[in-house]
Amino acid sequence: MKKTKEIYPPLQMIKDYNKKGRITWEQMDEMRTVLRKRGRYKNSDLAYITLLEVLFAMNSYDKIRDDEYENAVRIANIVSALASWRISKQVYRFNTDLELALYQQVGDDQIPVEVLKSLPYPCVYMESPNLQDDQYHGFFVYYDMDRHGTDVLKFLVLCRNGQDVAFRGFELLEGKTLRECIAEVLRKCYQRESVDDEVQEHIELAEKMLQLVLYICSANADIQPVEPKPSGTLRRFEDIKDCYREIRKWDVGMRMVSQNRRRNEKHTEETKQQSGRLNYESSVRYKLAPHVRRGHWHTYWTGKKDGSEKRKLILKWIPFTYVNVEKSEELPTVVNVVKNQ
Repeated sequence: MKKTKEIYPPLQMIKDYNKKGRITWEQMDEMRTVLRKRGRYKNSDLAYITLLEVLFAMNSYDKIRDDEYENAVRIANIVSALASWRISKQVYRFNTDLELALYQQVGDDQIPVEVLKSLPYPCVYMESPNLQDDQYHGFFVYYDMDRHGTDVLKFLVLCRNGQDVAFRGFELLEGKTLRECIAEVLRKCYQRESVDDEVQEHIELAEKMLQLVLYICSANADIQPVEPKPSGTLRRFEDIKDCYREIRKWDVGMRMVSQNRRRNEKHTEETKQQSGRLNYESSVRYKLAPHVRRGHWHTYWTGKKDGSEKRKLILKWIPFTYVNVEKSEELPTVVNVVKNQ
């Protein structure tokens, strides 16, 4: 029996929506162009196509009934992500050590949201096999805009089966932190001021994904092309075939993690040599167990305060450090306990 070749999950989603979509990608793009010329909705400088534009296009070609509207919004959210991603097809895959280290930084939610407006493309896909056990393959992160003209950052999380998805998102409110933006979404949802408990529950998955997004947006990110292809640019719409060779993959953190590990091994060896003939283990009163000292974010502004230069917020990541680790096997195994829902 001939084995069926497995299709890359994001591409499989595109093929599935080619079959079930109300309109074609070409019709969607034409409608987007018309709507922006007419000024039907506020134009977004960040989003390729917004949820409202997709809904309008869907309704124009095939009238959405009232009892279908909720499901139509769900489909439109997915279509807006796929329509944005299929133009450039950028994929980031993280070194496992870096991915896990970034997840440990959950709680760094006081970073100004301005840094999240610097994604290299309107939509990118991030492979995240360790996001929550082995439940997810990765997620799309993309820009949208609400009916009031506020920029929105959204996540479309793709399960390993290539079918089930989860949504997260929040408005990029000027001068606000990540936690404040998420809280604002939930206040509108629950129609009350105090949403601290809901924020903590809602933020858990979104915050982990945000750590990967923040790294891509950081000024010192270690990002290398997997293959020496030309620099990815937005393709001409008529040239898109939705095939695997169009995907542009990037390795994230491979070089940095390797250099970090070599630096630690060199430091450990120098420390041993300095101990002379004395046994290293007995020459110190206390020896730290092998572990990873977690990294952290650092932000600062560039440009003059007097307004003569445009001010810009710069994000940098201070890398994690291996402590007393000569081999990766020496690191303790981390077990995440997931509560039953």
